Amino acid sequence: MPRNVKFTVFVEDPDRTDRVFLFLRLRDKKNTLNVGEWSAGAEMIKIEDGSFNYKVETRHLRRYYYYKEAWIEYQFVAIDEDLQVIGRTQLFDRNISLVKCVPIGSP
Repeated sequence: MPRNVKFTVFVEDPDRTDRVFLFLRLRDKKNTLNVGEWSAGAEMIKIEDGSFNYKVETRHLRRYYYYKEAWIEYQFVAIDEDLQVIGRTQLFDRNISLVKCVPIGSP
């Protein structure tokens, strides 16, 4: 299974958008009240075509090792050159899983 996920976003106003940040957190699948803290926000890489990219690996997820099965929740926030928020997406949840790999026969 993949050990990383690459996010690509396209902004509506590429001339005004200076940066896009990706915020992440984990939510336990069995006990959905068990929610991790939001990440500090990863600055995505700006591409010439108006898109922004970022590859997420487990090391980018706070305390991922505490979760056997979790949802990766995320949100994108666009910033202008004056560091003002000019847009944010909805909170995306329940579409990317993080599952601990355990060898067959292990407890």
